[in-house]
Amino acid sequence: MAQFRGLQRTVAVFLALISIVGTAAAQPAPDLQARIQRAYEELLANPGSVTLTYRYAQLQIQAGNYEAAAGALEQMLILAPDQPRVQFELGALYMRMGVPQTALPYLREAQASPNLPEELRQQTEIYLAEAERRSSRSQLSGDITFGMRYDSNANLGPSSNAIFSRGVVVQGADTPQSDFAGVIVGRATHIFDFQTNDDTQLVSTLYTYGTRQVNVSISDILLGELTSGIRFHPFPNLYPRALMRPHFITNGVLLTDRLYSWTFGGGVDLTLPLSDNTAIDFTYQFRQVSYNNIPSRPTAADLTGPENQLRSRLTHRLRGNWTVWSELSGRFVRAQQDFNNFSELGVLAGTSFEYAIRDWRPWFASGYAMYYYRPYDAPDPSVDPTKTRLENEVRFGVANVIPLTDAFSLVQQVDYLRTYANIPNYARLNWSVTAGAIWRF
Repeated sequence: MAQFRGLQRTVAVFLALISIVGTAAAQPAPDLQARIQRAYEELLANPGSVTLTYRYAQLQIQAGNYEAAAGALEQMLILAPDQPRVQFELGALYMRMGVPQTALPYLREAQASPNLPEELRQQTEIYLAEAERRSSRSQLSGDITFGMRYDSNANLGPSSNAIFSRGVVVQGADTPQSDFAGVIVGRATHIFDFQTNDDTQLVSTLYTYGTRQVNVSISDILLGELTSGIRFHPFPNLYPRALMRPHFITNGVLLTDRLYSWTFGGGVDLTLPLSDNTAIDFTYQFRQVSYNNIPSRPTAADLTGPENQLRSRLTHRLRGNWTVWSELSGRFVRAQQDFNNFSELGVLAGTSFEYAIRDWRPWFASGYAMYYYRPYDAPDPSVDPTKTRLENEVRFGVANVIPLTDAFSLVQQVDYLRTYANIPNYARLNWSVTAGAIWRF
């Protein structure tokens, strides 16, 4: 019990720190709201002032109120049409709002103007190329991360040398082993736009993950997962901003170069924007997972069975590029034997933000904390016939991304995993440190 109380204190402290940081970040500049109100009142008194309109728009951008800022900039173009800088800012703003079709005409007009400041011309061309790509009928984007990772417990061996076998304490042979590994992670999203003027699209995502250990080959893994489904507005009149995507899912896993498992299933995603800065996402998935016995996992086939997964995430942009999120999840697994059945409940909190170092491109940092509660259904006779397995797991992580160009960035990441278990066979501790590069396309 003492270890669980220690776990609870650790989680509470970490979540409290995230809450404090998020609360501090949520506070606008001391007088920002007052300045916005003052600018609004001045604009009401003099609605034809281009200067006041522009000042009001910039203040709304600082506050993260992009729709209000866009409305002010559009009003400014009515008052003074030949403003290529404003046209560029409107196009960039609509890109940040995720509506490239609306951004296109403003960016094209800015690019065509001989009065566009030279320092903005290259940025305009970059935004224009991205808006055209994202407005085309077929759109492909993604990233590939590659690098090296160090794990303090690469084989995820138990923390204790004393483990249980048929209820008797024995000396464990599978001790933790540190190791380095090459890592590659790929993400790709393809969107086929049906161009029906209602944002109906076929959205397909491919995720791949692979590691190759230097010494601990038992942890060599390769995963490929594909999801695909039609995304549309399910409530066009009642809730026009909501998006839904029923989808199918399939994946395959190689472990030590052997086919370890494959999955078929389906689910549904639902996104409900609550405001310009806040959205909530729901996901449900059903998976039928089949496992193969392989030399490193000779009883893996006993794990074959269905899984039901639920997830709800709340995302809020505090201001600018500072975002916080929280997530609740559930996973319910059934296998061939009752002692492999478990229910997993999880909670996650995280934050991400951009920050500036001198005149360099903005850097990007993120952090997260996760907690899982994982009770099993029955005792495993081969381990301890008198005790049902129970796990409490925590994960912490921080990452930093340093952009070198628009396409290439350097990434550094530190992760911590600790599994507390009432049976020492399943207690785990691992620190990992990753350094690599990201290529975006």
